[in-house]
Amino acid sequence: MQPRLQSYTHDGATMTSPHIRPYGILLFLCGVLFFSALGDLNLTDNDEGSNAGAPREMLERGDWVSPTLNGEPRFAKPVFTYWLIGASYLVFGVNEFAARFPSAVFGTLLILMQYWFLSRVATGNVAWWSALCLLLNLEMLAIGRMVLTDMVLIFFTTLTLFSFWIAFSAEGREKRWYLVCYVATAGAMLTKGPVGVIVPLLVVLVFVLLTQNFRKVIREARPFAGVVLFCCLALPWYGAMLMIHGDTYLESAQANTLGRYASIIGGHGGTIFFYIPVLLLGFLPWSGFLPLALRDAVSNFKAHRTAGGRGQSLFVFAACWFVVVFLFFTLSATRLPHYIAPLFPAAAILVAFPIARLMSGEARPKATSAFWIIVVLGMVLGGSLAVFPFVYGQLVEFIAKEFPMAGSVDPGIGISIIGMAMFIGFVATAFFGIVAKRVRMAIRIAAVTIGLSALLIIHVGLPIFDKHFLSRPHVLASLAGDCIGADDALVVYGRTKPSYVFYARHKIIFTHKGHRAPLDRLINEGRAITLMTQERLLPELPADLQQLPLVKAVSGYVLLSERTCGT
Repeated sequence: MQPRLQSYTHDGATMTSPHIRPYGILLFLCGVLFFSALGDLNLTDNDEGSNAGAPREMLERGDWVSPTLNGEPRFAKPVFTYWLIGASYLVFGVNEFAARFPSAVFGTLLILMQYWFLSRVATGNVAWWSALCLLLNLEMLAIGRMVLTDMVLIFFTTLTLFSFWIAFSAEGREKRWYLVCYVATAGAMLTKGPVGVIVPLLVVLVFVLLTQNFRKVIREARPFAGVVLFCCLALPWYGAMLMIHGDTYLESAQANTLGRYASIIGGHGGTIFFYIPVLLLGFLPWSGFLPLALRDAVSNFKAHRTAGGRGQSLFVFAACWFVVVFLFFTLSATRLPHYIAPLFPAAAILVAFPIARLMSGEARPKATSAFWIIVVLGMVLGGSLAVFPFVYGQLVEFIAKEFPMAGSVDPGIGISIIGMAMFIGFVATAFFGIVAKRVRMAIRIAAVTIGLSALLIIHVGLPIFDKHFLSRPHVLASLAGDCIGADDALVVYGRTKPSYVFYARHKIIFTHKGHRAPLDRLINEGRAITLMTQERLLPELPADLQQLPLVKAVSGYVLLSERTCGT
């Protein structure tokens, strides 16, 4: 049986607003999962430190056009997310909560938009399950709680594609949704650059070619007016940056867009199969239903081609969205787990149809394979977390390369508790879904398991990580910022950590291991020096720096300074 899709017209029957209760429940869940303890975790490196630091410096300089980081121009990302974070700083102060607040807000808006859209174009509980699946997975929850540009990008690309679908499927005045499509694309361009335009454009192009609607869409969408609107919204900032920085900005922007796609940046490579485990684990438990959903999409496409209609092809559109985004980022040379997140709204649409049919009890699809996938992935992930404290000793040497205090850390049993809860929950999912044949109970248990696991990670796992690995060096960075003068040299020897700049509130001279020449120049300049490094690296420093007074030592890090600092 094919998924039932609601024809989109502008008569009263299909334009009626849905009940308010689902929005209230989704708002509550988003509040708990996105906003609770949002500011309790110190900033991570490198992305959070960079993305939180740039708007802080824009705010301090009063320059809302040219982002800087550590006093140097930052051209890696466009400006829109920095504007959002800067506005958040004005309201909440400069802190971790304010830095993460825009991601949580746009994550919430995305979930509500997912429900709103599906409630207009699909029947039954598809809208509810689509929104719930989009919320209850580890990747979206992580992105919605981090200082990244990605959640804002996902919101705008999703709004672009939802607006396109509404206009494509509508009649009469609803064609105006094409204008929303262009506005949302401009927002995506200001958030992440050309990728915010290329990805939704490819999705739409593949879809209209497959469904033989290219000419009709070109006629309806008024592309000339749309391009003018897009340029008026998206290009002024880019024009200002070119006027201020010239070719320097253009070359850097190209390196961070085309260069990132064509070559590996920052060591973030991986094989062509990189995103398969990312998708399976990041979209758990709903990834178990993806094979079933994609099979239905193929059947729906065949039926659509036979019928020749336009109103019954949402499933095909979602499948095009999913496949195009997955392939686009798979072909990229630089690969990071959050890059494929723009396909998650499409994945949630796809799996919501078979899940809604299973929950309704009518014409149930065969879902045994889905539950097997869920239990295997859940047992692997849960089991890995459960045994982590017991194998921690064998991993210390590797972890200590990034966190020198690793050898003195006792991870405790908190991580094991999270893993066991996840393991038991997914085993119960498999039992009810495969053995007892109570699929509705199995799906409910899967949803509760991932939600409870996320809460345990937020309130148990992350505080452990923060206490032992993040907060301690940041204490030294903050102390260094308090005790140095405006003209002093603050040096970090070892690795570049943008979060240190955020906490020190001072320009930092980062010097990599083995590079003594910059340190010798500083000594010869005669400036007062405050230095932060790992204790094990002290013997590599020039003798003059080794003899600086010790201000404080914390968990393998030391702060040395000519200044008198309070501890």
